[in-house]
Amino acid sequence: MIFEWFAELLMSATRETVDPAMRAAAEDVCGEYMDIIPSETRNLMGFYISLRKLVIECGITDFSFQDLYKPTHDRLVKIFSYIINFVRFQIGRASCRERV
Repeated sequence: MIFEWFAELLMSATRETVDPAMRAAAEDVCGEYMDIIPSETRNLMGFYISLRKLVIECGITDFSFQDLYKPTHDRLVKIFSYIINFVRFQIGRASCRERV
């Protein structure tokens, strides 16, 4: 849930917002058999891709699906630290622009 909150706050991406694109991709790839992959699974995978883009921007290059599905305490600390530092940097950069 916390990853969804970060992604929604920073990228406006949720599992629900990726649904139309993931449904269209499933129709293209699977045709009439698109129900083989449940919509919840498709949306989670689409959300993972969006979230992965965010964490790469934050400096985490080794983010995996395991970090989303079953993260360890150490990984959560690292990921949250990077995301928080990224947000602080963006806020600081925005406030510098306002002063100029």
